[in-house]
Amino acid sequence: IDKVNASLGNIDAGDSIVFRRGDTFYGTLNITKSGVDGSAIVFGAYGTGEKPIITGFTTITSGWTSIGNGIYSRDISADQQTNMVLIDGTQYAMGRWPKGTTYNTFESHDGSLSIRDNTLSSTPDWTGADVVIRQNWWTQTRFKIVNHDGSTIVYNNGSNPDADAYMQDGFGYFIQNDLSTLYIDPAYGEWYHDATAQKLYVYFGAENPNTKNVKVATKGNLINDITSDYITINNINFIGCTSTALSFQPYVCTNITIND
Repeated sequence: IDKVNASLGNIDAGDSIVFRRGDTFYGTLNITKSGVDGSAIVFGAYGTGEKPIITGFTTITSGWTSIGNGIYSRDISADQQTNMVLIDGTQYAMGRWPKGTTYNTFESHDGSLSIRDNTLSSTPDWTGADVVIRQNWWTQTRFKIVNHDGSTIVYNNGSNPDADAYMQDGFGYFIQNDLSTLYIDPAYGEWYHDATAQKLYVYFGAENPNTKNVKVATKGNLINDITSDYITINNINFIGCTSTALSFQPYVCTNITIND
């Protein structure tokens, strides 16, 4: 993909860039040139076999380091925090507490700033993690925890005055996006990505991670177009991004066609 991006400045309206069927290409395709009416720039496929794949998955087959308790770490390079990890083709969820689909209950809340759970202890310290609050029967909202003080979780509402508009006491919450979730009743495949330190942590238990095929989404977009018009995309598969697979600037890019 880097090679394609480096050459895009030399293409003109009506030109085609085609990817070989059966092959996989890693990276973000940055479209910088426009076609014209009746003569689009085309990104397509050639040859025989399965459609070519443009992917944001980084594949890991070795290089894991044990940090104890069945948890392993691996340095990765990612555009942003990942939200997709596959082990031997099966997708696994980010670590969370409590586990499964259960919630802890909060008895009270303070505006759009904090919740209080009378059963919550001060250990582990969840400062820096995410709290996902089930505010009522139909709303879940995710916040960054800025302080955990005993039974009280203080979070950043993003300066959103309506963050508690539908908040009702007695509903639930869970905590995610923290390494500590992998230490509490861990389940195989649970993971945490420290995007600042560029490290991925996965709970493999007694399994050897170096015998596994791990795929981690490390690219935000797979196609990024902020200025170009009259673009056609044919017969390409896209997989493994953390944000938007095909990103075209709203109200700027026009006459975009995506087929098959």
